[in-house]
Amino acid sequence: MSTNMAQTIGLDLPRSKACLGVPGDEGVYRPMIQALFRIVAPENKRDEVLQVLLCLKGPTEVSRGCRTCRILQDAEDCHVLTYLVQWDTQDEVEEHLRSERFRRLLPYIEMSVEPPQVEFSTINQVRGIEFLITVLSPG
Repeated sequence: MSTNMAQTIGLDLPRSKACLGVPGDEGVYRPMIQALFRIVAPENKRDEVLQVLLCLKGPTEVSRGCRTCRILQDAEDCHVLTYLVQWDTQDEVEEHLRSERFRRLLPYIEMSVEPPQVEFSTINQVRGIEFLITVLSPG
């Protein structure tokens, strides 16, 4: 069944292929850094918080070292907003955090109705559908 799934969606992937962070000097892989900010916006400020996040997203996505930038809304509570960004290096994360654009978000993080969730994670390995296919393959 797993092999059929791979064939159905047109995948011809080696089973051991995995993305280990990002390539650095001489092909050595470095971990990527993920920044996550979860805010529970006050009821009367949700649209304003979302607008600030949207204004931050575009310029962030085209910044050097940004791998992805996402704004997520909780399916059960539209006031819960998450800003998630993945970076090639810690230096690039730090540059982003020091930027004037990012500083506009700080008051909204502080006004979160619940304590904001702020996380910086180092990700050493990211695996895709090939991992799923391997796990679901018999024997």
